[in-house]
Amino acid sequence: MSARCTRVLAPLILASALVALLLAPVGAGAAATQFGSSLAAGPAGAFGCNAKPSLYDYSGNFGLFANNEPGGCTWSQAGVWGLNSGSDPRTRSVPSDGRIVGAEVLSGANPSPISITIFSQLAQPGMGSACCFFVSDTGPFQLAPNAITTLPLDIPVERNTKEGVLGVDLVSVSAENDGGSLPLRVVGPSNVLSIPDGDPMAGAFYPRLGRIANDSKGGRHEIQEGVPGIELLVRWTFCAAGDVTCTPGAAPGGPTPAPQPGPTGPTPAPKGPGGGTGGAPVPRPAANQAPVQGGDALVRLICGADVACEGRLSLLAPTAAASAAGGKGKAVVYGGAAYKLAAGAKGTVKVSLNARGKKLLRKHAKATVTLRLAPKGGGTATTTKLILGRAL
Repeated sequence: MSARCTRVLAPLILASALVALLLAPVGAGAAATQFGSSLAAGPAGAFGCNAKPSLYDYSGNFGLFANNEPGGCTWSQAGVWGLNSGSDPRTRSVPSDGRIVGAEVLSGANPSPISITIFSQLAQPGMGSACCFFVSDTGPFQLAPNAITTLPLDIPVERNTKEGVLGVDLVSVSAENDGGSLPLRVVGPSNVLSIPDGDPMAGAFYPRLGRIANDSKGGRHEIQEGVPGIELLVRWTFCAAGDVTCTPGAAPGGPTPAPQPGPTGPTPAPKGPGGGTGGAPVPRPAANQAPVQGGDALVRLICGADVACEGRLSLLAPTAAASAAGGKGKAVVYGGAAYKLAAGAKGTVKVSLNARGKKLLRKHAKATVTLRLAPKGGGTATTTKLILGRAL
């Protein structure tokens, strides 16, 4: 899914302090430059999209509150408070036109699949700044628990001035509200009225960017313009435009990541742009609900890759799907269909329910099932919860 907003400032004006923080240049576009977290060993993945940050008192303190809303979330590293531009690599701003060619993600014990989401910020002298506008998604990628997962990428990004408007692309991660955790770590105080120098700032969107139709046009504010004290455990690799020494999709170089305590297991390195270990990329659901009309479930999908998404979709009983994944039995299937979407496209797949599926919907107006997306070519399938709802 991809969109590029027109260089016209929308009425989303940021506070001057954060404008300087978010739009400050990061440095020269050197070959294979790395930005983001050091991925040092420590606690990771304490919460996911099922928790939402919010102010809880008049003293400026942030807390995490239960989030039961669908739509997932998007988090990014807005920078580090009080430090001069370029003095800390924990940023989300790209330094120039170029490509994101790789990323490393440190996850906790139960990581949600993530997408690498690009969004943009605009600024014009005398007009202020506007943020944020959805640009593209790549993923979802499955992450190894308690480990550093390397993601080969090839994402075009921009930082330039057109018609007097500076446009800067920003790097973030998105996930669904599936009960899993995000690559986040609490590293400092979370008080917006008293932020010490060196405290990282994280930006958050609920629901995830790209989920609302206006995200790529009018744009959307972050929650409270940033949450202090939270570090995004992602290190991304940037190559400047025209640099022939950079290879898109190659594993990033640089320092060897610090080991993650506890069992790590193998670190997967997906080959396909959709996060599988080969074959076509895997699309993601455009919503966590699917209406049922005349015995057909209408499942909406988004292909967030640079090539077409093609494969097979299945609707399974949740408990049976889990048992089958663990080798304990065969999944109960409610229906299936082939899907094929062009790169960056949205589409609705009509899934004819079988006798079991129709029986389930006769008994329940709404039913939770497991949506399984298996890419063509033998890549890794993804699963997520989906709510089927029939017309009353």
